[in-house]
Amino acid sequence: MLFFVSLTLAGFTSLISIMQVVSAAFQEKFGLSRVQVSVLIGGLCAVISLALYSTTSSLAMLDTVDKYTNEIGVVTSAILMCLITGLGLRKLPELQAHLNGVSTARVGAWWRVLVGVVVPIALLYMLVRTVMELLSEPYGGYPWTFVNIVGWGAVGLMVIGALAYTAVRWRRPVDDFTPDPIPGFAAGSARLGGPTNPEATR
Repeated sequence: MLFFVSLTLAGFTSLISIMQVVSAAFQEKFGLSRVQVSVLIGGLCAVISLALYSTTSSLAMLDTVDKYTNEIGVVTSAILMCLITGLGLRKLPELQAHLNGVSTARVGAWWRVLVGVVVPIALLYMLVRTVMELLSEPYGGYPWTFVNIVGWGAVGLMVIGALAYTAVRWRRPVDDFTPDPIPGFAAGSARLGGPTNPEATR
């Protein structure tokens, strides 16, 4: 009994940590309170879970959605984030300075190379291989109709949701957020990725 109680608590605490990210995003986007978002998102997720994952085909559906969500959606999102942050917005020096300011382990220029070049290339290779495999034969031996509707349908819904969510204006001015000051870190050093202490630049 204690084992299953512990397992249940582990599941609930993991769910809370996952939902916290979604809750914060909806609070800032729509100006809602934590209770409102918890009821709205929690209730919606509960309805979807009961409708989709409580049937005789729930295991196959969960398996397919998990496969396409993680290996297509998440990987594609990671590639875009690396490219947009590194090559588009040029924020890697600022992120590097922030990491060095709040962490005990320091990262150098090699970190920017990994995040801006190596990681996107490696993930792109993985993504291309996964897509080719999924297009060549149905995942898990499931019927093509099922895989296309559930798998690629989940990916399509994620894309539509992301575009719709982006189009909605923020109710709270998140772009005006100013992080806590970090010793030895300023706007100039963020752009250059170096310290602000004159003695350190000599």
